[in-house]
Amino acid sequence: MISVIIPALNEEKKLRNTICDIIQSAKECGEMALDIVIVNDGSSDGTAKIIGELEQQWPFIRSIHNEKNLGMGYCIKKALKMLKYDRFISIPGDNDMPKELIVALFRNAERADMVMAYFLNNEERGRLRNLLSALFNMIYAYIFNIYVQYLNGPATFPTRKVKELELRSQRFSIMAEMKTKLLLSGCSFHEIGGYMQTGESGSSAVSFSSFIEVVSLFIRLFFEVKITNRKYYDKLPHRVY
Repeated sequence: MISVIIPALNEEKKLRNTICDIIQSAKECGEMALDIVIVNDGSSDGTAKIIGELEQQWPFIRSIHNEKNLGMGYCIKKALKMLKYDRFISIPGDNDMPKELIVALFRNAERADMVMAYFLNNEERGRLRNLLSALFNMIYAYIFNIYVQYLNGPATFPTRKVKELELRSQRFSIMAEMKTKLLLSGCSFHEIGGYMQTGESGSSAVSFSSFIEVVSLFIRLFFEVKITNRKYYDKLPHRVY
């Protein structure tokens, strides 16, 4: 059993394919029970209409509709309150995660508290994106003693433990915040390599606003993990092979 959060912003052309890939992935894992929450993050296209059709077609699909764009972090935090199952994963509504990787994450969801994916075809991301990602990993390894392949990638999470966290990120940095806090609170983790979907828009995008968000997250995490709540975040991450 697994819950799936799908943030969707103007994804009328791709959302149905995303849902179909998730459902097919669950079937390939032995008819895994699904609980899907789609968060329409202020879309201006026909995303809301597609969501309504999907809810009519599959009873395990529910939705949240934001009046304006509030960011992936806000969507995940809002959807967390509705989840039914002990494990969850967040999958973008733009169908950029290959079905093979979804299947791998589903099949290994119980292998550790957190099962994280990283990408093997990083050449698809471009030089600047890879450089920034490498720098990001080096800083987190040195400052927080976290040695993982990709903090911002998709993962399965323990629902109850994430609900106990005080999460501050409103946008993309929510993934790194959840993983860092879970790892430093003693959660076990397992890593799975996979291939990112190619040919999707935005796969190599690096913006000034996203850079500012990453820096802001690091500063907040440093003070919270090293100063204000250091007694809670004093564990070493436990890797499961």
